[in-house]
Amino acid sequence: MQLSFITSANLDKLAIYLEEMNNKPESHIGFCGEKVSEIRDTLKDEFSDLPLEKSFIVATEGQTVIGALGVDVDKDEGSAEVWGPFTSTNEDVEGEMWNTLMTSLESEVQTFMFFINKNNERATTFVEGLHAENKGSHLILKAHRDHFSSIEDNNIVRIEPQYVDSFKQLHDQLFPDTYYSGQDIIEKLKENDQHLFILKRNDTEIDGYVYFEANPEHAEGNIEFIAVSEKARNKGNATKLIQVALQTLYQYKEIEEITLCVGKTNMKAINLYLAAGFKREHELNYYVYETKSKE
Repeated sequence: MQLSFITSANLDKLAIYLEEMNNKPESHIGFCGEKVSEIRDTLKDEFSDLPLEKSFIVATEGQTVIGALGVDVDKDEGSAEVWGPFTSTNEDVEGEMWNTLMTSLESEVQTFMFFINKNNERATTFVEGLHAENKGSHLILKAHRDHFSSIEDNNIVRIEPQYVDSFKQLHDQLFPDTYYSGQDIIEKLKENDQHLFILKRNDTEIDGYVYFEANPEHAEGNIEFIAVSEKARNKGNATKLIQVALQTLYQYKEIEEITLCVGKTNMKAINLYLAAGFKREHELNYYVYETKSKE
């Protein structure tokens, strides 16, 4: 067995391997993509604040990939979302890949986040061996173009400057430990195909929002966050926000499928999404590992 860091020369081989592994529940890792073109493009253009040569390692036997492990690093936060470990051999390669990758990162990352399919026993065993903390479970839900209804509501509009502070306050209050802060979302709106709609309360405050991302190149859309303030709940506002998101995403003729992630115990939200036409796709266990330097 040989370990090597990924380069542009063998990127296609890695993308093919990850597609194969991530389409099987027993080796599935959340948010890594399930189509070779999407995986390759993410690795090439969007993956990690560090060079790919420091962020992704593969294990091979001859010309055959038998394992892979990557980290999508956010240098500002000192954190990384882990892609893997993926293994397709009986050999114990996870530990060797992890140790080699940690050496290359040195101390640039202190927090590692794993999203592991509940059926992926091997990756679960590995991450529990690191003594990572289980932060709960999430469901991945998917909807298709033929399951939505259009809507018009004058109180639901794209984010405007006077509502930014109210949005950030509501988001950070309801999602204090999530992967995007309110400010992160505002910054992402500078990119193409990122959308934030708000439910207005008055001229400066909001009662809800939905943030979603379109990926027309890969015929996908993702609803990342949806929230309604406590005083505005049980009035159909969440359903309206979902409908606005779907309506906007389906304006991209390429998009046929929408995905979202929701906490497994949030039955009220789950039932809302299922009623809107979403179906259960995956259940992920969320683990966080902190290095000793942060502890």
